[in-house]
Amino acid sequence: MFAGSLLVLLGCATASSDSRRIPDQAQSTDTQCSEEDRQRARSITSSMVATVDPENVRVRVGKGLGEERLVGARVVFRAPAGWNAGVLVQAARCSQAAFLVRGMAAAPIDHLWEPGRWIDVEPTDAGTPPQTVTLVLKTVTGDAAQQLLDRVRDFAGQH
Repeated sequence: MFAGSLLVLLGCATASSDSRRIPDQAQSTDTQCSEEDRQRARSITSSMVATVDPENVRVRVGKGLGEERLVGARVVFRAPAGWNAGVLVQAARCSQAAFLVRGMAAAPIDHLWEPGRWIDVEPTDAGTPPQTVTLVLKTVTGDAAQQLLDRVRDFAGQH
């Protein structure tokens, strides 16, 4: 049933601070999604989640070494056979775009998205255990990162 696992890093950093661009980003992404992408997005469920952990980064503050700040959540997904980073990234982006364009949740993973806020979804190799794929989802503020972590834990039933 599952060939490996996917690791998703949900974080905070570079999402658009210009809320006027959000509809454009969502609309542009939505037009690039195939029906297969949308079907894959609908198949991402909480039963695929193996673990959820907070994700922090060190932020430089003045001349000091900096401090740790919450940027989101690290989520390990068990993945169906044939899924890789590209498949998961595209499914997540399509899910988010459809959620923002249509204004309603249509897939279980839509619980992760927030109305009016674009979350960047990018693959990364940092900290990727064997048999997993790491994605980074970024938002703008610490409050948004905590809300994102809470939504991921709720989605996974780990709150």
